[in-house]
Amino acid sequence: MKGLLLFFSITLFSQVARVPLDNSLPPANDLTFRGEKLSSDESKLLINKIDISELDPSENSIWENKIVTLDSKFDSIDLNAGESVNFKSFLKSRNIFRFNAEKKSGDIKTLYLDRYLHTAILRRNFLRKLGYKIPAIKYLKNLKVNFESGEELAKFKEQLRFDTAAASSRWIVSENEFEIVLRDLAVIDLGKDNLYNVAMGVPPKSLNSRTLRSLALAYSLLDVKESVNRFKWNSCEVKSKELVLPHFFDFSFYTTDIHDISWMAKRISKLSRKDLMEVFEYSELPKPVQVLLFNKLVSRIKTCLETLKISHDSSKYTYNSNPKFRPHLLNGRISKINWEEEGYAARFAGEDKKSPLSETGRYLLTLIQSFGIDNAVNQLNKHLSAFDPNEIRQDLAEEQFQIGLKHFVDTGEFLQFPVTSWTSPVLDGELILSRDVVVGNYLGTNNLVQLADTFGFAISPGFVLGLENIPHARGATFGLNVNYVKTFTHLKPLRSLKLAFKEKYRNMIVPLLKRKLTKSIELLKNREFETDVEKQSYIEETFKEISNHLGTGESILITEKFSPSANASIVIPLANTGFTSQLGISGKDIKISRTQIYRKDSKTIQIFEDKGHGFGHTLSMDLRFKVPILRYQRENLRGDYDINVYQLNVDTDLDKNPNFLSNFFAFHDLLKNGSIEMLSEIAPPNKLSSKFNDIYQRFSLLFWRNKKSNLSTHYNLETPSGLKGEYITHYEVHRKGFNYEAFVKELINWQFKRISDDLKWANSIWRNSDETFLGSGKSEDVAYEAQVIDDKIKKEFVSFSLNFKGWAKKKKRLTKLLEKVNDEFKVKLFDINQVHDIKKLNLYDVMATLYIYEDGIEKLKSIPKDVFIRMAYGEEKKKIPRCSQVKLYELSDGSKVPNCGKYKSLINDHSKCEELSDSIESSKCWSRLFSNFSKELGVSKIMQLLPNTDYYLQAQVNGFRSNSEVLNETIYSRSFGKLHSKYPFGILNTIQRRLGINQGEFEGHWLRLRP
Repeated sequence: MKGLLLFFSITLFSQVARVPLDNSLPPANDLTFRGEKLSSDESKLLINKIDISELDPSENSIWENKIVTLDSKFDSIDLNAGESVNFKSFLKSRNIFRFNAEKKSGDIKTLYLDRYLHTAILRRNFLRKLGYKIPAIKYLKNLKVNFESGEELAKFKEQLRFDTAAASSRWIVSENEFEIVLRDLAVIDLGKDNLYNVAMGVPPKSLNSRTLRSLALAYSLLDVKESVNRFKWNSCEVKSKELVLPHFFDFSFYTTDIHDISWMAKRISKLSRKDLMEVFEYSELPKPVQVLLFNKLVSRIKTCLETLKISHDSSKYTYNSNPKFRPHLLNGRISKINWEEEGYAARFAGEDKKSPLSETGRYLLTLIQSFGIDNAVNQLNKHLSAFDPNEIRQDLAEEQFQIGLKHFVDTGEFLQFPVTSWTSPVLDGELILSRDVVVGNYLGTNNLVQLADTFGFAISPGFVLGLENIPHARGATFGLNVNYVKTFTHLKPLRSLKLAFKEKYRNMIVPLLKRKLTKSIELLKNREFETDVEKQSYIEETFKEISNHLGTGESILITEKFSPSANASIVIPLANTGFTSQLGISGKDIKISRTQIYRKDSKTIQIFEDKGHGFGHTLSMDLRFKVPILRYQRENLRGDYDINVYQLNVDTDLDKNPNFLSNFFAFHDLLKNGSIEMLSEIAPPNKLSSKFNDIYQRFSLLFWRNKKSNLSTHYNLETPSGLKGEYITHYEVHRKGFNYEAFVKELINWQFKRISDDLKWANSIWRNSDETFLGSGKSEDVAYEAQVIDDKIKKEFVSFSLNFKGWAKKKKRLTKLLEKVNDEFKVKLFDINQVHDIKKLNLYDVMATLYIYEDGIEKLKSIPKDVFIRMAYGEEKKKIPRCSQVKLYELSDGSKVPNCGKYKSLINDHSKCEELSDSIESSKCWSRLFSNFSKELGVSKIMQLLPNTDYYLQAQVNGFRSNSEVLNETIYSRSFGKLHSKYPFGILNTIQRRLGINQGEFEGHWLRLRP
């Protein structure tokens, strides 16, 4: 029977129908026009003449062209709740549970149990409304089932658990030795009249008829999983010129075209509000669940009709975004999880998940914990300093005070001392021991929240020269020193801040962790096995122990840093105001050798061998009154680094991974001896070498931060197979925001200093504001990248990003932020309903990015300057008569047009870039010009200049949700344009993903400053 086949193909995992928005697919073959049935080819000829989405399919055995009034008699089956049946046999199914049972009369009935039973009943009602003929699915509140033996009953319960992926107790009301009473089930008609049961799916084959192809939309609109809280308020998202329709059925609907979907949407729009209410009236759902689902379905239909631009009566689609039905439905959420007492096996809600940062008090405790550990270590480090320059300076001050005092007593005059110098050697030792909870990127790793334990030591010999009695200055110092630092760091992703306090303090001694890993592998290395079974078993047990020390997502970093540096500073009091200004200059040379051991997943360990060299200088100034009020820094850093990326397969199944022991012994050699000789032979690395030149500018005013970064990188990549590639990137990043944490720490440190010189709270003043307590930030990024082939620029790619990040946002402010993003790009990226269920978003991250591909870049390059001159004139007409600096630009036809400075860089710099022949300099010039495109034109105008095949625009929302069943799930906006088939997010992003290297590691954030 066909109905039987359909039940056979249901799956627990959802599928997604991706429907092209163009006419690339053949039309359905069952459309009717002027009373005649058309073939697919005939329908295709009509596409450019009429709207074929208006054409109805021909009526058939499963669909008739009418809106149906629902009636319980449609599901009349001769079996009622409370009756008793005898178990006969199981029916083979996927992820649902069906069995045959015999009535006392001898009739065989098929029973159906499923966590999603009520969703199937909703689909049954909805599709019947639309004219589909659905075989009977009769709901039974309970049923008594008898078994021949206890063993048969036990097998029944076991099969029920397996097929439903849930506890059998959900359905079992009571049981004894040979009998159980079940709740919340259905008796089904498998299709005696040879009908497809489309409420359960479509035939598992290519679909050609509109009757079946259009079901993708109906399935998507009612794609309700077990928890109705997670059922979204919006539907019909557009991504990369495709309509995306998630649904329950294991079938892609790859033949469905946009005309089929539009036809179904128009048919749904004909349903009255009463019709939709009727769908829920016969749903057998608890009333609070009905109320919430009804409002969500109305919202989903409305957003779908708007997306498809189908005219509709908006008054019919009003809905309550925060429905209530006490006591279990409040503010648009079902609060009750277990409904067994009400007779339901389904859980219509799930447990709320807690984000790591939902407990603000615990985060503050982690800061206090870090402060306590740091200051305890500082007390110890005081005894590791051989010389204290401050003592020499104080001795000089005391000596001059006594001389000055004697002179005043003798003469009554103040003695003016000449400029005097003092010198001191410096030799500091430092124990490094810390535990921090880090938000965001850290040392080149990417985790939203992570625990960082660091152990190490540092030695800093040097020399200090001080000048005193400088006119109008408080003093000046010049220093030379050499720093050698070696650290061991263990990074562990955190799902809860409780884990930060449960982690044993002895684990801060990271070399002990490294030693434990080494010993665990040695047990494996030194063991001999009599049988393969014994060997397999011992490997699995040993690997469990290793996993306890290095879990998935965790990293161990071993870093050596050698850094000679020189610095000079002068402090200038500003009259008698109490304000002081400090000016400084420093230079440094950095050499870093670093190994990162990263547990990528349960079966893969990645090892990064990093070596880097950088040198640069920093100019700084600040204005302070007790604490810094205003700061400015400019830092230049250039250098190079090399990365070798090794990937070890640590799957313990020796049949799948016969090289397990060899891989692990090479890993052991690295841990114990720091040697990569075996590793290089067993798992030859991908090699990346880079040269970079970075400029950073930072400005702060109290807790406000403004940072600009320009980063240029030249990459050379080589794979073990011999493939080579040369790439160039130029990034311009502008970040601004509020860093309250750093400012408060400065105030606290000022108070500490009044009490004792021994107390200090470690403070990262230039850390990205959005990664600090209660902080927030906005960034605007322009990224240019290209491949260099035979000294010529190829495969160019540009992206413009707008990013809002911060500690937390409540729903109202988050909604306003999404509206702001929509306004910035002049398109409706976000439907506000997408964040309707988010009450509060911790560590929110809202990013919108426009990607421009090679063809689009060529079009931007080829725009004549006449276009910008005319555009500027059109926008400056009223301003020009009053402009004091009018410039005349000559057009290609010889005429001249006045200009007050609008689009100046676009007009003047375009020809300069074209004249450059050097690939590196040319790429820098074009990247600056594209940056000016975004600044002067704005992203929305850039899109207007390009066909939508040359760009792709999409936004997304990330973060931890408070009081939600969803912890962190990306919300994607509508998209505009079309993704590139090979390099959707740029060629370097594609390379990073293929090599499995995270962005921080790839871009060398362990050496360079993170923008």
